[in-house]
Amino acid sequence: MARSADASVDALLDALAHPRRNAIDRYRRLLLDTAPGVLESWKWSAPNYALAGDFATFRLQPRQAFQLILHAGSGKGGLIHMPQLPAAPGLLSWPASDRCVLALDRLPEGAEGERVLSELVRHWLRALGRI
Repeated sequence: MARSADASVDALLDALAHPRRNAIDRYRRLLLDTAPGVLESWKWSAPNYALAGDFATFRLQPRQAFQLILHAGSGKGGLIHMPQLPAAPGLLSWPASDRCVLALDRLPEGAEGERVLSELVRHWLRALGRI
């Protein structure tokens, strides 16, 4: 793993034995490399990412779940401006004004999916004023 702030994340994922583990690890590396200073931890039963506050958390439970929640961090309330995230239709849903859910299983395969995810995360961090 490129930069893991919490070495126990690998062990916790091992214990979880998620069927999408390979993709999870690829996306973990991508999230850690999004911007200097991104930290990884285990929160809400999944890998969590922070840069001047939490901004993304995997949703891996129940076992078939494979999502990334992009959020403004706990207790932040709604965003002042709803970010217009560039994405293919059907990738994002908005359960509240301070977070969206990215369906990772709907990303294109391979490098194209990684490019889309990286673009979305960078756009989200810019909307939060963190990069």
